[in-house]
Amino acid sequence: DVPELQLSSCSPYPYDMTCGHALTCGAQQFTVTPGMDVRVEQVRGENPDGSKVSPKISWSATAGKKYTLIFIDFFSSSQFWPDNNLKVFLHGTVINVEEI
Repeated sequence: DVPELQLSSCSPYPYDMTCGHALTCGAQQFTVTPGMDVRVEQVRGENPDGSKVSPKISWSATAGKKYTLIFIDFFSSSQFWPDNNLKVFLHGTVINVEEI
């Protein structure tokens, strides 16, 4: 479950980068599936108040199979990002996962 997120120019950095608009991302409950695209507000890791919000990842493993989990951001060319030359950011990789 991801709680509602409210952003404005009064929010702490970097959540204040709203071009003067007040924005609301509604609360969400969703299941991540292989190949699914997610948005920043869905897997943001932290709220503007510093409280943690993290995705919970689970799947049904098949005995004898090994899995790889990759958590990566792909950035747009938006001026929002401080370094527009940065195209991806790898948060972490876990390989040879046999069970959850």
